Amino acid sequence: MLTFALSALSLFFVLFILRAKRPAGTNLAWILLILAFPYIGIPFYLILGARKFPIQFVKNKSRSNFQLNKKSDFNLSGIQRILSEACLPELKGNEFIELVTNGEQAFSKNRDLIQSAKKSVFVSTFILGNDPVAKSLIESLTEKASSGVDVRILIDSLSTLLLGQPSLKRFKKSGGKVAYFMPIFHLPLRGMFNLRNHRKLLIVDGQFSILGGMNLTEDYMGPEINEKRWVDLVLTIQGACVSDLQNIFLQDWDFATGKTNHGKRKDGLR
Repeated sequence: MLTFALSALSLFFVLFILRAKRPAGTNLAWILLILAFPYIGIPFYLILGARKFPIQFVKNKSRSNFQLNKKSDFNLSGIQRILSEACLPELKGNEFIELVTNGEQAFSKNRDLIQSAKKSVFVSTFILGNDPVAKSLIESLTEKASSGVDVRILIDSLSTLLLGQPSLKRFKKSGGKVAYFMPIFHLPLRGMFNLRNHRKLLIVDGQFSILGGMNLTEDYMGPEINEKRWVDLVLTIQGACVSDLQNIFLQDWDFATGKTNHGKRKDGLR
């Protein structure tokens, strides 16, 4: 009976894998593992095998089809042109796009933008470091939450498990909200271990944003020069693009907090 059940389960997963849209070699490797060692292959597939979810997010029909030209000039004017084409060109008012090339400027702009918030501050990061830089930004976010501003932090669960994070108790007590993207320990059917959120976004009042490759940790940014930092870039944006970025954040937030309504309200908030 057990052998029959295992065979049936293996067949189910083989059929499921054959329908998956991934390279043939990857599918074949999973099928061979499940058929040869089902006790190992099936649990591994449940943990690592899939990275997509059958959730239909709201798509903005005005978004243009955009492809990066390999010959594009990657100076500041070139990046501004690329972004103006990629970020909903039908919407007017992308007034300001600035390239930030070092960690000192990035830290200063993150801190200043948080302090300028009047209504909302949304933060998404892969790493929230347990270090003075992150703690300083958390302090600014806590002050804003205490003043009644809607402050939310979305953190990837894997980085938190591996690297730790600063204490967020006072932040939460002050009214701030925290969500963790894809908990490491969860029901297998809800998601897979290797689906991670690498977005780095700071969105303030639905009008201003910082995005790019820098995590909120001293390994990427800080008030003083540090030659050991990773070299990365961020952009500050003001204008129509920001509402689209905010909607992306809110969709991620809904998913991380278990909400099923992925629609976009007129005010952009949930």
